This record gives sequence, structure tokens and C-alpha cells, in this order.
Amino acid sequence: MEPTTMAIAKAPQAFPRTEYLRRLAAVKSEMARREIDALVITSWGNITYLTGNVTRMLAVHALVVSIQDEEPTLIVRRMCAPGAAHQSFMAREKIIGYSENLVGKANTDGYDAVIDFLNDIGVAQR
Repeated sequence: MEPTTMAIAKAPQAFPRTEYLRRLAAVKSEMARREIDALVITSWGNITYLTGNVTRMLAVHALVVSIQDEEPTLIVRRMCAPGAAHQSFMAREKIIGYSENLVGKANTDGYDAVIDFLNDIGVAQR
């Protein structure tokens, strides 16, 4: 059986998109000053401040801010991705849900998805 998808509307945001982009611009300015191409954020307080997402998860989660992208990318457990897309200001394609196969394993976890993403965008070796 093929999985079905259901569109979930965006939740009302505490701030307009421009405010989140202003906050991200401040982070990116400091990143540029320090010559950092990508920043991985795992603190929920910081993720909420930069995205508006108030979802709290026990599984691995990370926000990747890249100098070259306007919006950050949020990497979360696949079952949490719809809620994250609903609650954040970001475009749905900026939310990556990693496979449930990475959950509860001794030798892999959600950080493997974060590492794969950093490799995919070409910043892992810098």
C-alpha cells in the first residue's frame, strides 16, 4: 500500500516571516565574520527563536543554518516533520524527516541524517 500525504496548513506565527529572517540574518552575519559556512543548532530554545517551531521531541533534531540559503533546514524524526512544518515559518521542503530506521539503534541515530545533509550541501569537509 502506498503512503498517502495530507496537506497541513501553517499555524499562526508569533512573528511575521520578516522577523525570523532578520534573526537569521544576525546569525549569518556572525557566521560570516567567523568564516562558518553552516551552523548546526540542537537547542530547542534557539530553534524556536529562529523558526517559530515550538514542537518538543525526544528524538534527535537539528537546525542547519547555511550562509547560502535564505531559510534554514530543520532535520527531525519523520513522524515529527508534519508538526514541524505546521509550526515553523519555513517552507515545507526545508523540513527533513529522517527515517524511523535511525531511531533506537545502538550504532546509528538522527545525527547520521544531519551528517548526510551536511555532506549533501557540501560543507562537511570545510
